[in-house]
Amino acid sequence: MSIRKPREQDLVNLCLQWLRLNRCMVWRQNQGGMTISGPGSRRFVRFCHQDGISDIIGLLPTGRFLAVECKRPGKKTGKKPTDNQAEFIREVNATGGLAVCVTNLRELATQLEHEITGGAR
Repeated sequence: MSIRKPREQDLVNLCLQWLRLNRCMVWRQNQGGMTISGPGSRRFVRFCHQDGISDIIGLLPTGRFLAVECKRPGKKTGKKPTDNQAEFIREVNATGGLAVCVTNLRELATQLEHEITGGAR
């Protein structure tokens, strides 16, 4: 029996569930595009026009903008955001939103603890 390594999508799904349980309005933001072919035509359609947009976008319970970039932990996967993703995170934080990059659910909970609970334990 082989054990499947966790995928980045597994982390995205866990983070979405945790955020929703903690009263955040969030969604998975797909990036990329595809070619659509029809009779005598082909065109490329982009799903999003924001380079480096985070995996999860939404609002904290306070109404503050939230962006969460999920990275699968490990040496080979990089664990760091791309240059475009890092720039998006910087822009969100510079304009009053909250953007984080996480490799596990504990990191997300720790980084958002004050925003979610108001610092109360």
